[in-house]
Amino acid sequence: MVIISGAVYAKSLTIDLTGNNRKVDEVANREIVIWKIKDEIVTSDDAKEKLVKDLNKKSVDELNKIDKKPYTVTTDANGVASLVGLKSGTYYARVADNGKVEIFPFVFYVDENSPNDVTIMPKGRHEVPPPDNHVELIKVSADDVPLAGAVFNLYKVVNGEETLVKSNLITDSNGKISIKGIELGEYLFEEVQAPEGYRIKNARTRFVVNGGTTKVVVVNYKDSDGGKRFRKIDSDSKEPIEGVRFIVTKRVNGYDERVKINGKDLVLVSDKDGYFSVDNLPFGTYFVWEVKPAGGYEPLGELQSFVIDENSLVNDLVIKNTPIPPPPEKDKPKPPPEGGQKPKKPPRDKDKPKKPRRIPKTGDISLILMSIFGVICSIWGGVLVKENK
Repeated sequence: MVIISGAVYAKSLTIDLTGNNRKVDEVANREIVIWKIKDEIVTSDDAKEKLVKDLNKKSVDELNKIDKKPYTVTTDANGVASLVGLKSGTYYARVADNGKVEIFPFVFYVDENSPNDVTIMPKGRHEVPPPDNHVELIKVSADDVPLAGAVFNLYKVVNGEETLVKSNLITDSNGKISIKGIELGEYLFEEVQAPEGYRIKNARTRFVVNGGTTKVVVVNYKDSDGGKRFRKIDSDSKEPIEGVRFIVTKRVNGYDERVKINGKDLVLVSDKDGYFSVDNLPFGTYFVWEVKPAGGYEPLGELQSFVIDENSLVNDLVIKNTPIPPPPEKDKPKPPPEGGQKPKKPPRDKDKPKKPRRIPKTGDISLILMSIFGVICSIWGGVLVKENK
């Protein structure tokens, strides 16, 4: 930027874009957005250049956080714009690209207390080219083969609104689309036509340009390949279940054979949101088997079938697990009666039968002694009878 006056102090400010031998029709009706960066006045050329380099890396949204109410002016038919009432401080300006000559962003400063009016004529002295923001889309098949002939539209996303930037972009023989000089911010590629022999997998791919080169890889299915997404949830609360492991099988000649990728079993694990998916499988019917349930849940009692076809990605397959119920609580002892009184003893039952006498067991010694005593008494009685005769 070239400052015409020797000192950069202003009561009113004029920006003239006709410098550097630009034609009037190239700079007429050009929109300029100006952000106040700081209250301090930056005068050093080196400091300005560093400041511009740093600010060129920021998106419009990031600049709007620094200055929530930026100024927007439009040059007249002569390529000139005037501003009045700017507060003291350092400012950063970007000239909108209207498909004409490019004017690099620049920094200037203002002192509202100065009696001098100032005209700024960007000529290149303090202009710093923005970084070469370059987006490269790479179109490949599931087995990483570059695909030519895919057609995309490019949109810029600002506050959720999508604005078409470029249309009918076609991948070259290397499967690439290159876009240079793209502004910082959020974008999306929308695939509108897949290469011959392939199907669109995900039509819309979002990405963010933060500076430098941004690579976006987009994969296509073959016409006979597809995928499926699943979600694992609690059957009661519907909350996602993380960490459940599955294997995938396909029925061949009446037997379930495990699906392998690069010689290894295809193992799927649900993420923190309960999602897991399979990709690039030939059309057909498959099964998922739960091999490691989540803690606190009943194992899945049956295998789950799913179909891979051209529409299999339209809807997710929800798989539910039943939580294991908690064990029943043990009966707690009843609390003592209030007032500290001890419970009364139950009344005595008078009709309760008395304790029966013990029945002698066979071979009891008392029974034997009584028998012997009885025999002796009989013999002794017989002797006494004979003597009396």
